[in-house]
Amino acid sequence: MAKPTQTNEALGLRHAMPLLVINLGGEMLYVLEQRLGAQQVKTDKSQRVLCDVVKTMFSRRFVEELFKPQFLYKDRNVRQIFDKLAHSSIMKLNETSMGKLYSLMVMGAKFQVVRVATPCHVLDVTIEHLEQLKKMCASDVTDALLDYCLESCQTCYGRFTPGDWCLCRQQLLSFFSTRRVRVSIFLQRDLQGQDGTLRLEHGGPLTTGALPLTKTHPLARNYHAENRSRHARQLGRNMYAEPLPEAKEVPEVKPVAAKEEPPAAKPSTACLELNLLADLVGGDDVPVESFRLALFEDEHEAASPLVDDARRIDARAQRKGVDERFAELGFDDDVKSEAKSDDSDDLLDLMDSIK
Repeated sequence: MAKPTQTNEALGLRHAMPLLVINLGGEMLYVLEQRLGAQQVKTDKSQRVLCDVVKTMFSRRFVEELFKPQFLYKDRNVRQIFDKLAHSSIMKLNETSMGKLYSLMVMGAKFQVVRVATPCHVLDVTIEHLEQLKKMCASDVTDALLDYCLESCQTCYGRFTPGDWCLCRQQLLSFFSTRRVRVSIFLQRDLQGQDGTLRLEHGGPLTTGALPLTKTHPLARNYHAENRSRHARQLGRNMYAEPLPEAKEVPEVKPVAAKEEPPAAKPSTACLELNLLADLVGGDDVPVESFRLALFEDEHEAASPLVDDARRIDARAQRKGVDERFAELGFDDDVKSEAKSDDSDDLLDLMDSIK
């Protein structure tokens, strides 16, 4: 008896994760390239950072695991993956810079998913990200990894129907729905309102199926495949590499306090899957030579210039004194066992420990 095939619902719901991770990864590398240039980091060191992140993110094992049927992760779980990715090279980011980097990544990907003319164009945006990363790194190793990811995209999404794409895009929009971070590059180009909402574009070519295709139809040119995907390909490009219009003065808006979310239950299966996926992100050990970057100067501005010098505070001496005090009181064994327990529950440590 033949095995039942996957339903359209399963295809649309269980294959949104690769699109999310690839597009977020592309946006992350766009921001890193721009900020490394603004920081005036040496070209060879900057190129090494970008290539190391690409090698880790698009390793064959990680891509194979990524394309397995699975539901979309929660925002905090996706953030854990990219925390690990951003530190897979010689570059080290502090918590504030990583938070702003992730906000820029999410808003960049959200902008593209919201603005596509039709759900299937999300694939064109994803392909454009991969093509831009090939130009950014330009090495045989990264080209081979990106080509493999591109083949995986074509194999996975080539069987999608319009209904599959609608469900898949709904999953992505649901993921982005709570994010309304104001981004300077969007505000300066009048692509975003002061409340953080993105502005839609009504122009452009007609989407597939809008009108019957005939050679005599006056709008037949708009049905050309190249015209249909051109808009989506422009969405996937690096906006930070394009010249900006004259900067407009942005009025200060007080941040709105976010509603507290109820504590979520700890799903054992989901945690194991996340740890496995994040472990694949881990890759090889980070090289000893590393440098720290503070990507943004003001924590209230997402597109601020980089801080020239990142201050470091060494608390090891103070920590040593505390440990000695505990040892004198006879609590040494308890402290060590408790620390070991805390480390075992840390998700980032689990990423490295599962081999």
